Amino acid sequence: WWLMREVRQRHQDVLFYGLAWTYPGWVQSAYSREAADYIATWLDGARQNNVSVSYIGLSQNERPPCATSSSCDSVMAARKAFDAHGHKQVKIVAPDAFQSPL
Repeated sequence: WWLMREVRQRHQDVLFYGLAWTYPGWVQSAYSREAADYIATWLDGARQNNVSVSYIGLSQNERPPCATSSSCDSVMAARKAFDAHGHKQVKIVAPDAFQSPL
């Protein structure tokens, strides 16, 4: 968080992007409600450290989050989790195959 605050002090127009690349062992799937809550909690930490994150990417390059309907549902679950944690301003980066508005 320290480095992000330092960057923001020097360049106020910088936008931060978080990419969930791996999860702790208790998160059973990158496309689960647990994963959405984990990222929302990470965003809570950013806010508590006076860092605003503008974008979150939910998938790695190897697996798009909408490869199946259940994984596509995970994008909507993430939106709900972010909103519930007060992060409505955070935009979710999803592949072009995702057609539902967030």
